[in-house]
Amino acid sequence: MEKGFDLRRFGLMVRWDLTTNWKSSVRMMLCVTLGLLFLYELDMYERFSGSWNEISPAQLDSWLGGMVLPTTIAFILFMMVGASLIFDCMKTRQQRTAFLMLPASSTEKFLARLLYATVGFFVMFFVASVMADVLRLVISLIFGPRMFGSVVLTGMGDFYDTITGLLTGWDERKGDFWLYTRDRTEGLWNMAMYVSFALFTQSLYILGGSFFRRHAALLSMFFVIGVWLMMGWLNVHPGAVELVLGDYLYGVVHSNRVLPFIFGALTALCYWGSYRIYRRMQVINNKWTNL
Repeated sequence: MEKGFDLRRFGLMVRWDLTTNWKSSVRMMLCVTLGLLFLYELDMYERFSGSWNEISPAQLDSWLGGMVLPTTIAFILFMMVGASLIFDCMKTRQQRTAFLMLPASSTEKFLARLLYATVGFFVMFFVASVMADVLRLVISLIFGPRMFGSVVLTGMGDFYDTITGLLTGWDERKGDFWLYTRDRTEGLWNMAMYVSFALFTQSLYILGGSFFRRHAALLSMFFVIGVWLMMGWLNVHPGAVELVLGDYLYGVVHSNRVLPFIFGALTALCYWGSYRIYRRMQVINNKWTNL
């Protein structure tokens, strides 16, 4: 077992991970591509059936905007599942033996798997969504209706509007202010608050995927729901913290300058817990957990 962190070993570890899991990655991308394509075609058929030759540009823009939301939901679910599958490569005894015997340190192995479960799944979904979008355009060109807008580009435009809205508080579509922002600095703190909450949620899935050995995705989802319910009971959410225990109100924090640090600390704690669990993994572990 190597010790410390060496950039060259880490690069070799990442390359090994990619070459070992490329078949499963391709299968997941194809499944997501076909799922999104089926969603696009089904919604298009239900909305424009019988009037394919009378689709106006406004209707096309409305349809593209409507497809951004289910695509975003699919992206979030895919990323959460990917985080919970961080140690999917260690299901069997043979896989565990092969992974633990690799000539790399524990830190390098953990970071390689973390990179695959986060950046790797992001790249997979992006490629799958582009492929689904291109296939939809090809089908529209051959069979109709000839709708040449792009769901991916529309989604990227909406993402830009969301970032602008967080910074300025201005909703471009509604034409009004939807989030209180006094200045650009306040907007940056708003963005930090929501980004830190998203990272905290993903780190919970990383922790669940590290802890659970069987049905990691399903059990991690229940684990995260349990944490969310506890946060709801304590009235902790992006925007405010109201710590209520019994009939006593212990404190109220309405500040986007505090919550990023709270969620950031909890995120670091979850990553540290995941790493500690990985360090305890052996060839023969508990049937349901990695302890």
